[in-house]
Amino acid sequence: MSKPDIDECASSPCRNGGQCNDEVNSYNCTCLPGYDGDNCEIDIDECSSNPCVNGVCNDLENEFSCQCSPGFVGFLCEMGNLLILTDFENLSIKYGETIDNPLLKTYVDECASSPCLSGGTCQNQVNEFTCSCPDGFLGTICETNVNECASNPCLNSGSCVDSVNRYFCQCFNGWTGSNCELDIDECASSPCQNEAFCINAEDLFVCICAPGWVGTQCQTDLNECQSFPCENGATCQNLLNSFACQCRGGWMGDFCDEDIDECASNPCVNDVRCINQLNDYECVCMPGWTGRNCDMDINECDSSPCINNGICTNLIAEFNCTCPSAWTGNNCEQ
Repeated sequence: MSKPDIDECASSPCRNGGQCNDEVNSYNCTCLPGYDGDNCEIDIDECSSNPCVNGVCNDLENEFSCQCSPGFVGFLCEMGNLLILTDFENLSIKYGETIDNPLLKTYVDECASSPCLSGGTCQNQVNEFTCSCPDGFLGTICETNVNECASNPCLNSGSCVDSVNRYFCQCFNGWTGSNCELDIDECASSPCQNEAFCINAEDLFVCICAPGWVGTQCQTDLNECQSFPCENGATCQNLLNSFACQCRGGWMGDFCDEDIDECASNPCVNDVRCINQLNDYECVCMPGWTGRNCDMDINECDSSPCINNGICTNLIAEFNCTCPSAWTGNNCEQ
């Protein structure tokens, strides 16, 4: 007998604000930006991509800050505020100052300050540079994280959470998959019992019960005796998808609604009339007969009907007196 699917999210395993998605015999966590791990327990190191081009990176919660080296400024320490060319004695150039001397220009490497962010590759050019950005970033210096949720990849009302070069879908109940494209088969755990047929629906299942069973999972045996089908004081016995009536004396049939004809076996002898009664019968005896079945001949001589020493002979329904000499009559009374 199968059990209902346990909600593995009931213990709130996802940490740091992560959303728990219950699955069959498991769960998965959709983490907020800045966290990773099976249970969102890992604070993502935003400094792992070395975003600070000329400084020390300090990892914060879902962000970072750059402590710039002397001579550099900017959010990512990408701008130099003083450039000293040591090949020229006592020559200093301030940030933003125009250099017209072609000889000096040959020493300027626009990529020296590592202006490309997010792991982008810098290509030095004449008086400028270009950045080749890694997947997931764009912009002049790869400063913009591409919003992978812009194309609405999450289906079936799923919520999209943007991350670096990837996205996560927080699926609506009843759906799973990287894009919430898979309908969770609620029948996979075989929730319907006792050979019932399971119909998978959105975020639920429906059990079509076999005859004799009821309940949301067809787990309850239907009591066929609840309708009191047995008559005439009979006892009802509930069976699987059926019932049986234990009849009292004198009754028969599936519902104990048929009176047994006790005269059907012809219990009365000598062709007398039988009267059927409830769980009994009565025989109407002919004259000269007695007993329950009229099978006993009445001895008419028991009452000594012959007087004056007459001899009585028992006959069927009568008697005969043999009188001594000098006496006559039916009873030798004359």
